[in-house]
Amino acid sequence: MAFDRSHAHSTDGRCGRPPVTRGGPGRRVPGARRAAAGLWLAACGLLVAACGGGGDIPESRIYRIGYVPPAAAPGGNPLPVTLGVAGLGGPETYQQERLVYRTLPHKVAYYPYDRWEVPPVEMVTDALIRQLRAGGLYRRVVPYSRDGQVDYMLRGRLLRFDEEDGGPGTPWTAVVEIDYQLVDPQKGQVVSTGLARATQPVQGRQVEAIVASLTAATREAVGSLAAQVAQAIPSPAR
Repeated sequence: MAFDRSHAHSTDGRCGRPPVTRGGPGRRVPGARRAAAGLWLAACGLLVAACGGGGDIPESRIYRIGYVPPAAAPGGNPLPVTLGVAGLGGPETYQQERLVYRTLPHKVAYYPYDRWEVPPVEMVTDALIRQLRAGGLYRRVVPYSRDGQVDYMLRGRLLRFDEEDGGPGTPWTAVVEIDYQLVDPQKGQVVSTGLARATQPVQGRQVEAIVASLTAATREAVGSLAAQVAQAIPSPAR
């Protein structure tokens, strides 16, 4: 059955803790507290009934992109370079676990019950490191740390990682976009900058189809970024 966002329960209504009632110094008002607690429980019951019609609230569904790096090329002569990859930054939108969609370029919304296993900035950083390692072009590819010794440092921002809905009758599209800087930390110089962007059509209206298309777009984007970095590092290095 096609996935319809409009049928998702609202996440705006949440029952919090009952309010704390404070008396003056040395005063105890147990009767008032019991009455307040009773009113709070009754209100929560009405809210649950209104939001869910008395039914169970759906459980969250957890996803992760199914990225698999390409097979490493046999043999080869890797550059004598240690490449450090810093964790991707990005807007708060992609530093949390909720799946994101856009109905307009400037309008962001979230699926209420669908979550990533980890934030997209972490998933795409991991995919990028695995892609660079699989290429076999460098002596080592490591997560970057300030106290580590690397020849080049790759840093960037995840600018897009979402599903784009162009409106009624238009297909949905998965969009992944990463900008980057390649830095020589010894010289304190930016060697290269660039942008990797990939789009993939979403086949259907299910969240599973969105995840599959974001996986394909991630594979294309990190592959493009890795190719740009390979062209920017001189050979032989140093």
